[in-house]
Amino acid sequence: MDAVIVSRKMFGIKHRLPSSIRPCLLFCSQAAMDFPSLRRPMRFLIQTPHLSDEISGVQTYVDIMAGALRRASVDVEVISTRNTGWKVLWAAVRRADVVHLNSNHLSLALMARMLKKKLILKYHFEFWMAPVSGDCSALKWPQRLRREIAFRWNQGQGQGLRLSRLRYFCDSAARAILRVGVAALANDRLFCSRALAQSANLPGKSTIAYNPVKVDSEMPTVVRTDPPLFAFVGRIERNKGCDILMNAAAILKTQRPELNFQLVIVGDGPERSMLESQAASMEVDCHFTGRVS
Repeated sequence: MDAVIVSRKMFGIKHRLPSSIRPCLLFCSQAAMDFPSLRRPMRFLIQTPHLSDEISGVQTYVDIMAGALRRASVDVEVISTRNTGWKVLWAAVRRADVVHLNSNHLSLALMARMLKKKLILKYHFEFWMAPVSGDCSALKWPQRLRREIAFRWNQGQGQGLRLSRLRYFCDSAARAILRVGVAALANDRLFCSRALAQSANLPGKSTIAYNPVKVDSEMPTVVRTDPPLFAFVGRIERNKGCDILMNAAAILKTQRPELNFQLVIVGDGPERSMLESQAASMEVDCHFTGRVS
C-alpha cells in the first residue's frame, strides 16, 4: 500500500498532502506499523548533529520534517548531539517510540537498541569515501571497507610514517568502521537519493526517501539578469565545493570575458577567508554577503 495513503489513514488526515511532507510521513508509516496498538500520539526523536541556528542542509531537512510530522499529530522532539550530555540523550531515547538519526552517532544508536526502540538512520552524504570505478553493486561491504581503509592509508603516501599521517589514518579508519557499525544497528536505512543507496550497497533493508522541500504555493517568475548572476547559498566549507565553483568561475572568465558575470556567495563558514583569498588571487568578481537569515 502506498505509504502516503497509509499515513492518511493512521493519522486521520483528510486533506491532500503536499508532496514536500510525503517523505516525512513515510517514516511515520514505517514506524507505526510496528506499533499497531498504540493509543497515544507516536513519539519521534529526531537527532541532528547541528545546532538549531546553524546554516545546514541537514538542519533545514530536520526543521521541515519535524514541522510536518507535528502537523500530522506526531509527538516530535528534536535533539542536537553537538553539546548534549548522555543523561539527557538517554532520557530522550527512553521516552521515544522511534529514534531517527541524521548522522552516525554510535552512542545514540546503542541507546536505542538497548531500550528496544525502532532506529531509523538517514544518509545525507556518501557512505564510502573511496572512489570506485564501474558497478558498485559488484563489491560487498567487507570489500568496500578494506578499500576505504587502504584509500585512507594511500592518501598519505610520500609522508613516510610521520605521526600526523598515522593520526589521520587511524581517525579515518575508525570513522569508516563506525559508519558500518551504526548501519548494522539501524532497523531502517534511508537514503536521500537512489545514487547514494546504490553507491553504499549495504546488505539488508534500505529505502529511498527524497528530502522534503518547502515550496511556496505560487512559484516566482524566473527573471534573467544582465549581466548573468551566479550564486551559492549555504555553509562555506570544503565539502560544499565552493572552491570548485571559484575555479569554474575563473575558467569562465578566461574563456568568455564578454559575459561580465557576477558571482555571489551567500553564507558563512570556516573556509570563508580562504575562499576570499582564492577569489582575489584569481581576480574573480565575487561578492560575499555573509550569513543571511
